[in-house]
Order: sequence, then structure tokens, then C-alpha cells
Amino acid sequence: MLLESRPYQDAVHEKALGAYDEGLESVMIVSPTGSGKTVMGLRASKALQADDPAVGIAWVAMRRTLLDQVVRDNLMVGAKNLVPISAFDSHIEEKMGAFEKVVLVLDEAHHSAADTCVALWDICNPAFTIGLSATPMRTDNLKLCFQRIIQEAGYHRLIQDGYLSPYAHWQLDEYTPRSVAEAYFERIDTWGRTAIFFRTSEECYECQSLLLAGGVTVEVVTASTDRERQLADFESGKLDVLINMMVLSEGWDCPSLATVFVRDSDKGPTIQMAGRVLRKFPGLPLKNIVQSKHTGWNFGRTAMPQISYSKAGPGLWLSLTPNTKLLLEAIREADRKMNTQTFTLDPKSQSSLGGLRNKAARAKRARKLAATAVASLDEAAPDFVLGEPIPTKRSGRVHAGTMRLCAA
Repeated sequence: MLLESRPYQDAVHEKALGAYDEGLESVMIVSPTGSGKTVMGLRASKALQADDPAVGIAWVAMRRTLLDQVVRDNLMVGAKNLVPISAFDSHIEEKMGAFEKVVLVLDEAHHSAADTCVALWDICNPAFTIGLSATPMRTDNLKLCFQRIIQEAGYHRLIQDGYLSPYAHWQLDEYTPRSVAEAYFERIDTWGRTAIFFRTSEECYECQSLLLAGGVTVEVVTASTDRERQLADFESGKLDVLINMMVLSEGWDCPSLATVFVRDSDKGPTIQMAGRVLRKFPGLPLKNIVQSKHTGWNFGRTAMPQISYSKAGPGLWLSLTPNTKLLLEAIREADRKMNTQTFTLDPKSQSSLGGLRNKAARAKRARKLAATAVASLDEAAPDFVLGEPIPTKRSGRVHAGTMRLCAA
């Protein structure tokens, strides 16, 4: 298989090597699931072997699937002296002791808080450390320990550039085993191969029972099940649905996955779960992400969906599609008003000067926002019009646009 060259990967590669040349000891590469983080890490590591082919690459990950993936991807990249190591391995020093110089790569590096990094550095004494992650944030307040963050492209850009799949966003009123099962049966022809995430094992098995009663082939994946067999059965079509807590949120690549039900969660876990479905696959032009309205992070905040649906009752979904033409006109009008707005200084007011400065700063930010939106929107908008655009100003930001509402 030939290695595909992608511009954002080339840019990350150059920045990582630049950091090494500057004398930095560590970088973290932040890039979406499906963007080729493993390939980027391998390319940078291989480049560091150019002057010294004897350099060893200690590739550390918490999950076996991630270690299997780097071995497969390295067949394309061709880095030498690659040593895949479990983060729980007690023999790391033995495995890397033969190398005078080591490059340490931490896969899913958001798991590697400062104390973990220090322990690995003490063992490997690396010349350079590369962290890889799609979600460089933690919820436990432990700090990550990298000297520079390298981030070249996010989910929205990679979808727009055609490297990741566009998606439809579906919103449930609540996220329970029963509501998920009901939604699944209501649109069973829409979902295709589906992964479902829950917070507890009790929820997983309750949803499994409901789906099995309706004739769906479904299994729950846990740390103790035969995961390799389950994933193989899923990819071959023997299983329609896989249910899990978080075991499939990292290191699982299944391009034929069509839908993911994402449990209520915050930003980091949501992006990990939703990102599973965005790999492109022939015959699946539009993937599906299903969340509830109570989630802590709507994935639409990370990347805009092509279309959104909201549950409006039993068997009824309402669709919401941005009208980019009206949105564009509204933003331009708001920008015009901001550009012509004048401010008057009241000499009697002690705070007038400060207020004037604040208003001018807000206007400047709004103009910048409008200019960015105008530059990014596509002129080729739908022909339909429903109502009038309603530009509003709130905290210096411009919000404008219309939606169309119809039964799905």
C-alpha cells in the first residue's frame, strides 16, 4: 500500500523536526481521529534516524490495538528499530537498553500526565519525545508535560477538505437504553453498522436485551470479552451493533462504521467517541452521530454537520439545515452596521472613556468575526427561503441565520 501524502501531515512533519532542531526535547502532535496521527509520528521518528540509523523508537500505548496499528502502518512508512511497548510493561528498560539513542512516542498522550512522562523519561532517557492525541485535555486537573503543541488541522477543516466524512447529527430528548433502542428501531434502515456507548455495564446489557428482542444481532464489548472475534464479526457483517462503555473509543478503526450513538459526556470523551465514525468509506457518503440534548458537548461545536435532526415525538424527526445564502447576507449586513457605527463621548461621565474603548473593541471583534464567516461560507446556497434572517448582537459577537424546518 502506498503512503498518501497530505499537506497538513507534511506541515506537522516539518514543525516536529523544526522543534527538534531548535533543541526542544518534546512535542505533542494534536490531530483528529482518522487524520493519520500514527503515520505522522512514524514519519517524524524515521526522519530522526536519518543521521543515526541505530536510533531506537519506543512506541508506548495503553491499548494493544494501538500497538497493532503502529506495526501495520509502519509497513508503509518503514521506520527502523520500532519497539511497540505496553504502558503497563515492566520490562521497558530491557527492551530499549540496546539503543544508545531513543525516540519515545506516547500514543494517546492525553493519558500521560506529568508523573507518567517523568517515569518513562527516567527509564528510556529519550533524545526526543513525541506525544500523539486527538483530545489533549484531561478532566482530572493533571498536567500534560510537553514543550510544544503542534496542531495543523481540526475536524471541520478535514471534513471540508475531503479527508474525513461529512455527517448528519441526530438529537434525542434523553439518552437511556430504552430511548436509544427506540431510536434505533425507528430509523433502522438509516443507521447501518452501529456502535453505541453507555456509561455503565448495566446500561450496555439493558440496551442489548432490547435490541436482541427486536431481532438485531448485537454484542457488548468489554475488557474481558473476545474483542478480536467481536470486531471481526462486526466488520464482516455478522453483527449489526456493538455496545460498549469506552473500550472502543480509542485504537479502533472501522471505516465501514456508519453510525455512533454517543453517551452524554464532556468535550474530550465526546470527541473520542464521535471520531470513530468519521473515516471515509465507499458507499457511505454521510455518516451519523447521535447524541442527546443534555450532553455536555454537542459535536456540532467541533465540526458542523451537513444536516441536523431533532427528535420531535414517536417516529417523528425534524430536520434543520443551514441556509448559507441568508446567513451570508445577514453577516454582511451586520458587518456593514458595525463599520458605520459611531460612538459618542459624554464629557459628564467619568466612565465614558472606558465604555467607549470597550464598545470599539467589541465592534472590532464583531467585524473580524463577520469577515471570517464571509470568507468561509460557500456562495452556492440553497434557493429556498423561509422567513427573514435575524441578525443579533450579543457580547460583541454576531449571530445570524435561518433554518428550514421539515419532517424527516
